[in-house]
Amino acid sequence: MFYWLHFCDTKVNNKWRREHNKNKSGYISNDNLVQVSDWLTKIIVGVGLTKLTKIPSYVVAMGEYLGNALGGKIWGQVAADSIVIYFSISGFLLAYLWTRLYFAKMLEESETRVA
Repeated sequence: MFYWLHFCDTKVNNKWRREHNKNKSGYISNDNLVQVSDWLTKIIVGVGLTKLTKIPSYVVAMGEYLGNALGGKIWGQVAADSIVIYFSISGFLLAYLWTRLYFAKMLEESETRVA
């Protein structure tokens, strides 16, 4: 799902950026960084797809290892897996939203202070 959201966000933002900044002189992100970000996304998707069959065994192993701290039975393993997956997804989404909402403004402000 993340990859689909990233793809849509990239396409919409690139189109919006081109149309919005025709008449304005403001902060425009570096196209090289956008290209590197796209390449890294493609690499991560490619590696993820080739290793997709191994992910369930890694999740089970993680649950067994961390589940001992939560009781050691099957419920501890399920709780450990759930906690790790939940906070990984939440942390990623919060970091993404922070960079989209606040970091761009911070970069724009730093460019205007330097100029």
